[in-house]
Amino acid sequence: MNTVFEVVNKLRATNSNKEKAVILAANKENELLRDVLEYTYDPFKRYGISEKNMDKLMDSVEVEDLPSSLELFEFLDLLSVSNSNDSLKRQICAYVKFNKYSELVKGIFLKDLKIGVSATTINKVWKGLVPKFEVQLAKKYSDVKLEPEELVFVTEKLDGIRCVAIKSDNEVKFFTRQGKEIFGLNDICRDLVEIMGDKMVYDGELLAINENELNSGDLYRKTTSIVNSKSEDKKGVIFHVFDMLSLEDFQMGCSTNLYADRKMMLNLQIMMMDPEWVSAVPVLYWGTDHSKIPEILAQVESQDKEGIMVNRNMPYECKRTKSLLKVKTMNTCDLEVIGYKEGTGRNKGRLGSLVVSYKNNQVDVGSGFSDDQRGIYWEQRESLIGRVIEVQYFEESSNEKGEFSLRFPIFKEVRELGKEVSYN
Repeated sequence: MNTVFEVVNKLRATNSNKEKAVILAANKENELLRDVLEYTYDPFKRYGISEKNMDKLMDSVEVEDLPSSLELFEFLDLLSVSNSNDSLKRQICAYVKFNKYSELVKGIFLKDLKIGVSATTINKVWKGLVPKFEVQLAKKYSDVKLEPEELVFVTEKLDGIRCVAIKSDNEVKFFTRQGKEIFGLNDICRDLVEIMGDKMVYDGELLAINENELNSGDLYRKTTSIVNSKSEDKKGVIFHVFDMLSLEDFQMGCSTNLYADRKMMLNLQIMMMDPEWVSAVPVLYWGTDHSKIPEILAQVESQDKEGIMVNRNMPYECKRTKSLLKVKTMNTCDLEVIGYKEGTGRNKGRLGSLVVSYKNNQVDVGSGFSDDQRGIYWEQRESLIGRVIEVQYFEESSNEKGEFSLRFPIFKEVRELGKEVSYN
């Protein structure tokens, strides 16, 4: 385990995805490292404890709380097929507390070694080691041509936190689109338990209750502050569900039902129970008149909302697919930070802009930062090199040399460690 600990520290020491891949490749023959990565990052292996639970119990557990088997992977296998309870949580905490490599083992149980490595990077070294937790992602409406008289369903594009709820054996677990478990959504959990059906996956967006009519950006920040907190009982968040499919189909990567059938079943389930904290995203238009799409987009954007989604009557696919199309005036992409610039005038001594790489060209992103962010990010500027940020922009541009850039780039957020560059 000592070698694994050393490799983990090397991975933590760099923000470069390329360097991380080199480190993993150099340790490809280390079977223990491979097993540690598999048990940590396999999204379907869950161990039933949050960091807050662990921190709360750590001081009270004793040697007597240790599990009967001290073999790490045997214990993890047991946990992954057991319903979480207080006894098992105490065993986990005891195992961590009295382990020589306590910090490393804690990361395995919490499904995060804090090394900023994605399943894609791991699978490049050990092919197929980590099943990818993938959800359906939309392509741009402008990149896809609809068939004449094709049936479409138009819904609002929500600007919240993507969430996948998996209901199995009357237990509900929540995950981000990257497969990281979200704890504390107790109100939503109780509602989903009451909804008919089992071994189902609900795909949607978490949004805080908008009592004060906040704009899209402020509502998103309110939502993230609640969902990303360590609270064990997160209040005031609604799960807006826009699709559903069976757990078997989700694990296979594709549904067998078309969108119209899935949407009808979703609406029926929610209508029958009328839950307080779960809602079905309403259809704004369905039909074959595609001229309605820009009209609805204009209506939605006039209300300061992000845009709309065009749902084609096709199967759900766990990948970026033409089955689902996003329509909005502004686009977004995820780009790597390669530099920074100090501000001028009132921003002297604070961040002026972050320099990102876009299709092998440098782009300055200087808008979208709050005053607080400009101060904090300037102090932390070196740690941002190699990180990926989300950038909103109006359109792609190019010069006479064929070099690409972005018109009106705006900073949205720093993405999670391990997030890869994406132009979609």
